[in-house]
Amino acid sequence: MELRGKVVDQSNGNGLDSVTIWEISPDGQAAQVIGFSDYAGNYDVNVNNAGSNINFVQDGYLGVNIPASQALLSDQVLLQKEGSVSAKLTLSGFPKWVWYILAIVGVYYIADGNKKK
Repeated sequence: MELRGKVVDQSNGNGLDSVTIWEISPDGQAAQVIGFSDYAGNYDVNVNNAGSNINFVQDGYLGVNIPASQALLSDQVLLQKEGSVSAKLTLSGFPKWVWYILAIVGVYYIADGNKKK
């Protein structure tokens, strides 16, 4: 089965060069590179098994894995740029009285540290 289409950056619609296209067997036990996109993002690859999944991978982008039957019906694959992962630590789980004690202790140590000896 022949698949043709274009791989583009989801944010700006520009074609992506050198996207690696993998065929993953229906049982997920075998994978092989079946092609790459050209300078404009176009690809033309042959899939060995219609039940396979097709995986589009490019550095800096989240990979896309779609069934070959779905890829056959689509002429465009959108890749989204990877985002940064951040975490935020909050201490809101402590009861209010703990915060009061910490505030008082902090003020005491700040005031005590400013005393001249």
